[in-house]
Amino acid sequence: PVYTERFEGRVSWMYLDVKKLVTIAYGNLIDPVQYARNLQMQKADGVLATPAEVEAEWNAVKALGDAAAKYGHLYTKSRTKLRMTDAAMLELMYKKADQMIGTLKKRFPEWDSWPTDAQLGTLSLSWACGPMFNFPHLVKSLQAREWDKASYQSRINSKGNPGVIPRNVAQ
Repeated sequence: PVYTERFEGRVSWMYLDVKKLVTIAYGNLIDPVQYARNLQMQKADGVLATPAEVEAEWNAVKALGDAAAKYGHLYTKSRTKLRMTDAAMLELMYKKADQMIGTLKKRFPEWDSWPTDAQLGTLSLSWACGPMFNFPHLVKSLQAREWDKASYQSRINSKGNPGVIPRNVAQ
């Protein structure tokens, strides 16, 4: 979680990312709403929220639009009532990471023999762009096991999203 938290933060309430997509925890995309309905979220009194309550809060966050996307996660903190526990956020993050690694292993059959840094860099890119990222030169470099080229070709366009600059440096 430390690597992911470094780039995504750790936010226990729903917020909008720079693309106006509802997000939570360690940058976990929960947009469209069906990704959110069954989240383990609690009300202020510690009682687990119902799927309908989670959906209602999701709709309220989504309706905040441009301002919420512009001002970041803190903008929605006082405008939301539901929270995820640390344990629930970790569970969500590990579940998503496992799903992405499963996709990456299918996409890159040599995945298990890759150096750890190559796996981490590719997973980091997947966290930001999805495991089916469309970086043709990167894919060729990964398939050829040209790690230096791959690290250079894994840069995400930071125009309109300066938050990816530290991720690009790390990759």
